[in-house]
Amino acid sequence: MLELFLLTLNQGEFIADAGRYQARDNGGDIGPSIFAHDHKSWRKKTERLYRAIYCLNIFRRRLAYFEDDLQLNLERLGCGPSGSPWRESTPSKKMPSAIEDANMDLSAALARLKLYKSRADALTSQADEIVNLRAADKSLEDGAFNLRLAVLAAIVFPATLIAALLGMSDGFKPGDGQFWVFWVVSIPAVLIMVFFVLRPDSSRNRIHSSDLSRKDTPG
Repeated sequence: MLELFLLTLNQGEFIADAGRYQARDNGGDIGPSIFAHDHKSWRKKTERLYRAIYCLNIFRRRLAYFEDDLQLNLERLGCGPSGSPWRESTPSKKMPSAIEDANMDLSAALARLKLYKSRADALTSQADEIVNLRAADKSLEDGAFNLRLAVLAAIVFPATLIAALLGMSDGFKPGDGQFWVFWVVSIPAVLIMVFFVLRPDSSRNRIHSSDLSRKDTPG
């Protein structure tokens, strides 16, 4: 059973790094393509990661059940609650060699099981971190796209508003003497709107950089 656990963990760790090994052999970037901009391909990879996380959680629960079973059997053989050998728990008693051998075997199996459980935990956290990294990158992409939409609205909205206001009279239409008023008013309005759209991001960046500089300053 322990060999089966070991095989499962080895295969899981190999699959987690398989893409990087293939990219390295092909002379490309060894980093996984977690920041691919192709939505369909990333959705497939995310579904595979969620299935892997689901299977790993089941695997971890079974490891916990087996650990409890081993601990219970050790306690029945006279081992302490912390997993210490029988001789340290009850040094005054003399038990048959078969029970002592079983105690040693179960103790060794419990130690290996705890090691495999920690490896499974690390593998699960690695899959969770990959999903979280992609989610963070996707949120940055969405934020940049929303910023572009805001800039576009800042450019189009003032000109459209002023054109609608000036369109109430025929003196401001193209070819008339007051058509220049549209450009004189709309261009500064566009610049002011773009300034107010982009200003919060630059302010946050300055505040964030100042916070980082204060943290890096010793004392």
